[in-house]
Amino acid sequence: MLLLTLAILLSTQPAPSTPSPTQPTRPTPAPAISTEAQALFDRATAAYRAARSYSEAVTTTVRQRASGLPKGAEPPALQSSTTRFAWAGSDRFSFDTRESTLFRDGGQSTIYIKALGLYTQRPTTDEDRLLFAATTDASPTFQALTAPKPGHPFGRFATATTVLPEVLQGVKGKRVTGTGLPPIPQIATPVPATALFADDTGLVMQMTWDVKEAMQKQFDLVRPGSADAARITVEESTITVDWTEARINPEAPPPAFKPAPGDKRVESLTALPGLAAPAPEPRKP
Repeated sequence: MLLLTLAILLSTQPAPSTPSPTQPTRPTPAPAISTEAQALFDRATAAYRAARSYSEAVTTTVRQRASGLPKGAEPPALQSSTTRFAWAGSDRFSFDTRESTLFRDGGQSTIYIKALGLYTQRPTTDEDRLLFAATTDASPTFQALTAPKPGHPFGRFATATTVLPEVLQGVKGKRVTGTGLPPIPQIATPVPATALFADDTGLVMQMTWDVKEAMQKQFDLVRPGSADAARITVEESTITVDWTEARINPEAPPPAFKPAPGDKRVESLTALPGLAAPAPEPRKP
């Protein structure tokens, strides 16, 4: 799947004194989230929170170009994958990708690695919760569906100050531009981000993140100390998520897991390659 909690210290500040005639008045800083952007976030969150059930199909597209990499190590210039998400409550949902499927049905979790035909199915453990959190925390719609109330940023936006009208594939909407956390666990600082919301439904249609500078910093951190070492230069690195299907209160319930003939059940995640290590703690901007 093309998939840091910040501690916020609150302190009581004394009331500002009235400036004297010789004391210049400082301009009030612009809010991190503009009123117009927050209105779009709130409308979207309210639409998702009102749903009894929900399903979607999203396509994630990664574009990347870099120079200075060893021959044969260049990443594909374009990668795309589709994820299907179905939800019928905070403890009953599924995420289905080309490589794997995560199911949660009440107190039971199922993790299925398709290519290997291996799955684990058991009462939900702390290990399962961490693994699921790595997926649910990166899903803006899951976060909106389970949000306690409006009034929070949508999709882990940290700043959002520009809102402009836009038409995408014949659907009118408004695009919010700012910064936010991308769906990559290794990047824990906000990057340039946008989100497009449909005028008619208020639902999100597309989100983008420009991770070029963040990826460049990571390459620079692991660059050999030798002055002669070649520097890898990231020329482009973007993530685009398009909602190709979104249904509020679909008639069909979330799919139940049914192993295919020949699939093997295992008791521990350590038997599922790539899933043995615990996932990182959920991150929020």
